[in-house]
Order: sequence, then C-alpha cells, then structure tokens
Amino acid sequence: MTGLEISPHVPIPTLIMAVFALTILVIGVWFRPSWQTRGARVELFLSFLSLAGVGACVIWSITQMGLNIQPDPSEMFVFDPLAAVSTILVALAAGAIILLSSTYLSSYRLPQAEYYALLLFSLSGCFLCFGSEHLLLLVLGIELATLPIVFLVGYDFERHSSSEAAQKALFAGALSSAVMLYGAAFLYGATGHLDFASLKVLLNPEQPLALAGLAFVFVGLAMKLGLVPFHQWFPDVDQGAPTSVSVYIVVCGMTTMVLVWLRLILHGLPEMQWLLTPVFLVLSIVTLFFANLMALFQRNLKRMLAWLAVAQLGTFMLAFAAHSPEAYSALIFYLGAQAVGMTGAFGIIMTTAEGGRERDRLEHFAGIARHRKVLAVAMTVFMLTLAGIPGMAGFWARWQLLSAVVAAGDLSFVVVQTLASVISLYICMRVPIVMFMREELEVSESFLPSTTELVVLLACVAVAFGFGLWPNPELPFEWGESLMGLLYFSVSG
Repeated sequence: MTGLEISPHVPIPTLIMAVFALTILVIGVWFRPSWQTRGARVELFLSFLSLAGVGACVIWSITQMGLNIQPDPSEMFVFDPLAAVSTILVALAAGAIILLSSTYLSSYRLPQAEYYALLLFSLSGCFLCFGSEHLLLLVLGIELATLPIVFLVGYDFERHSSSEAAQKALFAGALSSAVMLYGAAFLYGATGHLDFASLKVLLNPEQPLALAGLAFVFVGLAMKLGLVPFHQWFPDVDQGAPTSVSVYIVVCGMTTMVLVWLRLILHGLPEMQWLLTPVFLVLSIVTLFFANLMALFQRNLKRMLAWLAVAQLGTFMLAFAAHSPEAYSALIFYLGAQAVGMTGAFGIIMTTAEGGRERDRLEHFAGIARHRKVLAVAMTVFMLTLAGIPGMAGFWARWQLLSAVVAAGDLSFVVVQTLASVISLYICMRVPIVMFMREELEVSESFLPSTTELVVLLACVAVAFGFGLWPNPELPFEWGESLMGLLYFSVSG
C-alpha cells in the first residue's frame, strides 16, 4: 500500500458500523440524565448519526466497485465488487428503515440509542459476511449479524409477544449456529482447511465426511434463512417483534443470508453445483407452495408478509439452481425489488400505528382509502411489486430470473413458479380489496405519516415504478452481468 490507499482485505464497512454504534451508545449514556428535556433533539441526532454511518458505507462501497480485486488465499476477507454491491443493497435498505423507525419508536416510547446501536452492530456483521473468504469468518459474521436481532426482537419487553418472539429467535439462532459449526468441523476433518480457495479444490463429494459437513452447513444456513422445512420460527418472530425490527429481519436479514449463500456457492463450492442443483430445486418447490398456501390463511398483515417473504426464497433458490451469470444478476436485482416492496409495506404498517397500538390486521385497513388515499395507493403499489405485476420493478426481476432458468433447461420449474405466482397475486390483492372495497370497521383519522416516513414511502413508490417502467429494462441486468464479469470466479451452467 502507498499513501492513503487501504487494503481490500480490511473490512472497512464493518469497522465504520462498529465505530458509529459505539459512538451512539456513548451519546445515549451521556445524555441519559437530561433525556426528559432534550430527548427529542438527541433522538433526532442519533437517527441522523446512524444514517450518516450507513451513508459512509455506501460511499466507500461505490468507490470500490470498479476495482478488479483478486483474491489472496492467505487472507480471510476481501472487499471485491460482489461485496461492494451487497453492502450497497443492504445499506440502502437499512437507511430507509432507520428513517422509518424514529417516529415509530417515539410512539411506543422505546429508547432509541440502544436500538440504533444494535441495528448498526447487526449491519457490521452483515458487511463482514459479504467479504468473507473463510468459513469461520463467515460464521462469525452471521453471528454478529443475528445476535443483535435477538435483542431487537425483544426490545418492546413490556409486550408478551415481543418477549416470546425473542425466545424463539434465540433458540432458532443457537440451534442453526450449532449445526453450521458442526458441519464446519466435518469439512475441516475432510479437507484440513476452511478457506474458500482450499475448499474449492480439496472438497471431494465422494468422502462421506465431506458430504456430511456440507449437509450440516447448508441445513444451518437454511435455518438462518427460514427455508421450508426450517421455517417454523420465522413467521412467529416476525409477528411478535416490533414492526421496525420485523422489516429489518425480512429485508436486511433475509437479503444478507441470500447473498451469503451466493458468495459461498460461487467462491467455495463451484465444483459442487451438480450435487446442489437438485437440492435447490426441491427446496424451491416446497418453499414456494407451502409458504404461499400458509399466507392464504393469514389475517395478520405482518405474518402474511413474513410468509410471502419465505415464498420469495423459493424463487431465489431457482437462481442457484440455474447457476449462471444471468441468473445471479437477476437475483441481485430481484433482491432489490423485494426490498423496496417489503420496506414500503411494513412502512405503511408503522405509519398507521397510533398510541402505541399496532394496526397490523387486515380489518384495520378496511376502508382507509376513504380517508388516507395516499397511503392506500402506496400500499397497493407495494403489494403489486411483491406480486410481480407488469409495470412494477418486481416484474422485470422475475422475468429475467425465469428467462435464465429456461436457458438452463429447467422449463418445468418455470411452470411451477408461474402457478405459485398466481397464488401470490391473489394473496397480495387481498390488501387493496380490503382498503378500497370494504366498509371501515373503526373510524380513525388520527394517524398521519411524519415527513420522514412520507419521504421514504414516496421514494419506495418511485423506485418501484421507476424500475418497472424503465425505458430500457435490460440495462440493470446488463450492469449485473458486467459485475459478474468483474469477479474472479468462473460460473458454469
């Protein structure tokens, strides 16, 4: 290195998040005695300080995207273009969630300093995962990302549902971590190494020990992600957690774990694709249909969105089964489209909360279009984005992903995905029908979005429409394929 040049093997975004999180904790403790008089101003400052930290990570990642960084087998971390794009995607979603959280936390009178600190600590773990080139560092990053989430889920400790959800999250997280570490021990016994470069060369699927280790690692990751049949904890935790935490789990947490799978498969296990493809296809079919069928019977909107998020995981598995640059570029864009839809939908739920009371059931949204037309239209846009309707960002992402699956020769699974999409469309249309065509059960005109909430929601609507009506819808995918070309791995179909 020369001058101020920083090595790509230093996890800069992780360090940035840790520094900002510690700073917020110190500020929170420092101003605690005078919180009654200066609390509102301090809380506003903390939210913008959190936003500044996330923005710094985005700026740093943008500066690193064009660099053709080669891996060093002796290093455990490398901030390559894939890590940069992953960081930008999750950081932007986290920034929107931070802006939505301030008013929501104030309405519930929840302390904000600890909330933002835990959120940033979790993000530091996410960013560490994105550049990991060693299985133990990857597990460490996952733990750093998920442990703060357990505390955030139980953050509203006065609510029994929040405490119960935290217990479930803790148990599921501990079990999945134990399974992953058990698999890592098997892989080390089979190869003598845990770095991705060595695993790519030395892993032999004919060794029973290697197969067992691989199975345990992927089961642990599937439990973290919430894939069927390892999904049991996910809807319960999402419903019981504060809504600002629910959206973080569904958007940032789930996106992080999908990108972790992407990095592990491309960098550590490219030669194992022939073995993994049938597994991905089975997981895709089971997850798509089971999660969509469960979402059909939900009256709680948070729980319905959680099941829809699980169903989307089935679509993401198709990209791993196709295993091509086109499929992976579509996957990254699809993650962005789903992040917009989920952030907006949960944002509407947070906006309608009043007096510390959640309005998260379908009947709570009955007839609100008569009094809150902007919120009703925005919610409709978000649900149509999640359904993948033409004209929305989710449509082009799904189209490109299914095109990649067809190119890989898996036409039958496109039919399965299409059938599942019809069920998803019916589920998503239930919300607009209730808002526009049902009588209002409880009249309440008191809930109004704050300025920051309104800005975030309108920005999400603009992104959903902008990428859905883009004059050249192929352009984002051309960028994605160019990104894949910058990476140093070879993807074979």
